[in-house]
Amino acid sequence: MRSRIASYLHQIRCSPDQIVVGAGTYHSLDLLFQLLKEDVKTLALEEAVNDGVKALLGQYPFSCRPLRLEEDGICLEDVAASRAQAIYLTPSHQFPYGTTVSDRKRAWLLDWAKKTGGYLIENDYDGEFRYGARPIPSLQSQDDSERVIYVGTLSRVLCPSFRLSYLLLPRSLLARFRTKRNSYDQYASPIFQHTLELFMQSGDFHRHVRNMRALYKRKHDVLLHSLEEHFPAGNIIGTGAGLHMLLQLSAERSEAEIVEQALGNGVKVYPTFAYSLVPARSWPPTILFGFGGLSEAEIQEGVRRFAQAVYG
Repeated sequence: MRSRIASYLHQIRCSPDQIVVGAGTYHSLDLLFQLLKEDVKTLALEEAVNDGVKALLGQYPFSCRPLRLEEDGICLEDVAASRAQAIYLTPSHQFPYGTTVSDRKRAWLLDWAKKTGGYLIENDYDGEFRYGARPIPSLQSQDDSERVIYVGTLSRVLCPSFRLSYLLLPRSLLARFRTKRNSYDQYASPIFQHTLELFMQSGDFHRHVRNMRALYKRKHDVLLHSLEEHFPAGNIIGTGAGLHMLLQLSAERSEAEIVEQALGNGVKVYPTFAYSLVPARSWPPTILFGFGGLSEAEIQEGVRRFAQAVYG
């Protein structure tokens, strides 16, 4: 199974023995934080993160330092001032705002990790889904000092209930994991693992990924065009990758009010303030639209209803 994953991750620098299979992203991160708690007192992370990650961090004694988000990724001045021993980030497609860390910042972060001995925790949660642009190389593939820990999931290309994820551990952490492996719960289903191994071995998995990428690109384009049609003055961000995008509005209403009005009109969208680690930070109302589980017709109808809720 690990050999199949290593072959699938052809742009990643690793051998199969560096891969630890987990039962979903949060399980993999939980295992990783257990490994890191001996070395990491201060963890720096993007100022907006998935709510599950936020909840998981609350179970550990890390002192968390939010890093401001800029158009090309996290603020490097904040990193330098954080005195962190590790940085958690989603560099290829930031969640939720969809930014990508620039080449300049990637080089700086890798140099920071090499000089300080800190770790970069790279969560590539939707790396398979990039549309109409060159693939973004992972930080891990550019790391020559084994300071990047790569976290990935296979649930997004299969289905949410198929809970399989993986950690690519630097050899220093791999040795620690092997020493204490009996202390870590292993929830990754052996049946799921064997099924996926056979799926990969047959070649059907790779065909499935290509088909899903084409399907999600069509849905992505339908959502983008619908938002452009109904909100010509809105600022659409986070496009070109993943399974969601965002719409910034100039409306005076709060995100919570907009989301509630949309729900009253039969549309479920999401506020982004829920992901913020810095509630006092001022953002324009920014609404998150997911499109992975909807048909193209449902996307179009949903945006139409959302526009009705916003404009009255």
